[in-house]
Amino acid sequence: MKRENLHQPFEICFSELDESQLKEHDHTFFELVYILSGTGIQWINNNKFPYHDGHLFMITPGDIHSFDIHTTTKFVYIKFNDIYIHSAVFGAENIQRLEFILHRPGCILRNQTDKLLVKPMIEAIIREYVNRNIYSSEIITQLINTIVIVVARNIAMFLPEQIDENSEEKSLNILQ
Repeated sequence: MKRENLHQPFEICFSELDESQLKEHDHTFFELVYILSGTGIQWINNNKFPYHDGHLFMITPGDIHSFDIHTTTKFVYIKFNDIYIHSAVFGAENIQRLEFILHRPGCILRNQTDKLLVKPMIEAIIREYVNRNIYSSEIITQLINTIVIVVARNIAMFLPEQIDENSEEKSLNILQ
């Protein structure tokens, strides 16, 4: 099984695939995968989730995953590591909560309003990345920060009620 590494705080990649090129693999970093177009199945830790346009998946370090592509799919990958999560942008008080809630499989955009919010942000990241205008890097960083917070909100909104501050702390200790 292939293991990918990331040697910078974040990286953006794009691909358009007719068939899966990567079989099961894992990484040492977080990865947001946005589906611009296409359909198929995302396999993650022996669970399968159908995907289509507008789906956003969070893959956490150590997750074993792959995609089974049914129709030509355009992917946007936003890869980021712990250095990025622990940057001053999120604030120390939010880091533990953020790390805990980012460990949820399946499409993470469950709130329709946020689906409408994320799509233009992904499109803006693509434009900034391709055009590389002045301050593009700073704009991309801010857009990624916003998407990560929207992801955290969507996951937090659908956490089971029995999870509270104490269970969150216990889960974090186990994960660490």
